[in-house]
Amino acid sequence: MFSLLKLLIIYFISTLCFAQESAYSQKKWARLLHFEDGEFKAHHRNVFYLSAKSLEDEWISSVNAIKNKTLVGREKKVFACSFPARYEFIRQYLPSLSKESCPDFQEWKTEIGAKEIVLVYASSYLSNPASMFGHSLLRLSRGGRSRASVLSDNTVGFLAQTNPDDNPLSYTVKGVTGGYIGYYEIKPFYQNVGLYQNSEARDLWQYPLKLSQEQVDFFVSHLYELSLNTGFDYYFFDENCSSVILRTLQVVDEDFNFLDQSYVFAHPIETLKWARDALDHERVTYYPSINKIVRNQLDQMNSTERDLFQRANRDIEVIHEIKSPIVLDALIDYWKFKNYKEETKISQINKKRMNLILKKRASIDTITDNLVMNRTETDDPLKFHDPNKWELGYLYTKNSEVMTARFALGYQDLDDIHIGHDNFSFINYFDFNFQFRENVLSLKDLTLVKIHSLSPYYNEIKSFSWEIDLSVKRSSYLFSDKHLSFLGGVGYTLFLEKLSLSGFLGFENFLSKSLLELKPYLSFYARAPLKRNLILIQSKLHYDSSKISRNLSMTYAHYIKKNVSARFMIEDFKSNFSQTRARFSLRFRF
Repeated sequence: MFSLLKLLIIYFISTLCFAQESAYSQKKWARLLHFEDGEFKAHHRNVFYLSAKSLEDEWISSVNAIKNKTLVGREKKVFACSFPARYEFIRQYLPSLSKESCPDFQEWKTEIGAKEIVLVYASSYLSNPASMFGHSLLRLSRGGRSRASVLSDNTVGFLAQTNPDDNPLSYTVKGVTGGYIGYYEIKPFYQNVGLYQNSEARDLWQYPLKLSQEQVDFFVSHLYELSLNTGFDYYFFDENCSSVILRTLQVVDEDFNFLDQSYVFAHPIETLKWARDALDHERVTYYPSINKIVRNQLDQMNSTERDLFQRANRDIEVIHEIKSPIVLDALIDYWKFKNYKEETKISQINKKRMNLILKKRASIDTITDNLVMNRTETDDPLKFHDPNKWELGYLYTKNSEVMTARFALGYQDLDDIHIGHDNFSFINYFDFNFQFRENVLSLKDLTLVKIHSLSPYYNEIKSFSWEIDLSVKRSSYLFSDKHLSFLGGVGYTLFLEKLSLSGFLGFENFLSKSLLELKPYLSFYARAPLKRNLILIQSKLHYDSSKISRNLSMTYAHYIKKNVSARFMIEDFKSNFSQTRARFSLRFRF
């Protein structure tokens, strides 16, 4: 009898030990602790971790803290009230551990009231190069479907805690090298709508995640312990607003392996595609930017209505004449945009103007819904092509024929069709161009970064376009030696249906061992995307004291499939010498 009892005790202890060993070996335990590549990643280690030596030690320390009612975490509470998700996970394996009452956590969780988690993607912000890649956050839905209900939901984002005294250079360096710590920010969705949709003129795409209520609750518990106790290194390119949010989401399901990708940069629009299988594609919602809504309203107006719109913005008395709902709606949205843009610091006369417009609109019974805009399936960011590219080509000139190759970690070129992406922002970077001549492969030029922000210009919404280009070139139609080129210009872009016309005035700086030149230039672009085809015409004029140099090119691109396209380009330039050349290439995106 004694031997049987002894065997049962040994069996019980061995089963318990096996259960605990099984627990701290789980992927979920490692994810709860943000343990990756053999390291504990969270900041404030003495707050977020109890030992930070190993997964096993952290488990043992956590169990002992629960049994001994040790006060832990930033607010020095019992383990269950500082780390509710970890506590829940531990009790799955050790159900005999005592339950704890955590009124502060329960009150916070009730206030959040999450029934569903929605992944939100904010499109490019044209005025800021660092934000042209988009932004990701999560909406913690209370279950409401109306716009008013949705706006009252809370959101969570991962944002770098920057120093307001940092200049643009130090901000960039710190953002790239991990000089900032990122923290989780929880705030009402209407504040993000005000910032992104209204002030920064971004479209918002919302994708519900296919999660059970149990998974939603577990994520909220983990969010509590993260937001209360820790932060993480923020790297602009790969450990950013988007990738960290997805990494945090992985804690609810071991089959979520969103970041098991080969990538250099974690663009928000790319990470959206990584989460594709976890999204409910039947319930995608779209909030167009208020700027886009106003442009859409202006396009629908006749000449008389547009004249009224312009006059009302110049002369407040004109508002009394307006009877058209679309003009009044456009004025309301326009001044809402201006009010957000100027952080509610508009003049008293414009505040009076806004109030008068609202009163006039209230006197007209006609109902319109200006937030409803037609969108096609190809507008969906999930349709966006892969960012990086290989391009192989053949270049012909009168005196030579060479093979060319190109590799870029770029994003969107002027000669790319904008499926799943806006038609305004184009970014290319780390773009290597090679030539293969006489069995020798050589680097022709390197584009470090090239940006075109083609903001649509309306007389009613005066928005300027801009471009920058920083490159290292072996030769060009201006110089024959290796030089650094920096270009910057501002201009206008007009959209005529699918055709866009852009003009820029700027300066280009050329720097090498033998020269330093600063030359004014004019550049022009005409883009015509036509379903699976695109025509791009580019022209640039340089001027110095002795001559005008001119470069003119036309590119035709045909998309064989989303990530594969063929291109034919013919280029003619005149400067110290004249040359015409033709190029055929195949581009593969990955």
